Amino acid sequence: MAVPEPFTYANLCKTISDNWERLQVYFKFKTRNQKFKVSRIHLRKMDDTCALFEMNYKNFTKDKSPEQDILIKSKYVVSADISNFFPSIYSHSIPWALKGKNFSKQNRSSTLWFNQFDFYIRNQKYGETNGVLIGPHASNLISEIVLARVDFELVNKGYNYIRHIDDFTCYVETFEKAEKFSVYP
Repeated sequence: MAVPEPFTYANLCKTISDNWERLQVYFKFKTRNQKFKVSRIHLRKMDDTCALFEMNYKNFTKDKSPEQDILIKSKYVVSADISNFFPSIYSHSIPWALKGKNFSKQNRSSTLWFNQFDFYIRNQKYGETNGVLIGPHASNLISEIVLARVDFELVNKGYNYIRHIDDFTCYVETFEKAEKFSVYP
């Protein structure tokens, strides 16, 4: 757990708030190809709380748990975890996820909305580009920005899986596909 410096965290939260509609469009676009909600903490309006999501979301009444349906069609289950996920998030990968790597590299101004996330994440770590603080809700949102892009790519490759933050459970028909998922670049 990390306690963010209050002013930099407030700036990050303001950036999230100022760009909330853009983030909603991003998440809608990146999840539109999913047969079911891959992320089990996907952002949603939570009742009776100001929280954006629940870390261990177990109420599947709105989108049901897809595990039984995809398990029946699969011979293998792959459990995978991104090692040191939060400490390894590269701050520049945030605008890359939001707008694409080439576009972001050609548009590096810190005044652009997608680069502000990178800027304020780096400010929380004294200018370092590696790592997102573990614990704050803003960090969980940032991780979902990056992982929604990963989900988009994996779903387009035909993988059926669910994800709890950085823990993946993938259901596949062949051993070869299971091995390929576990070492996916």
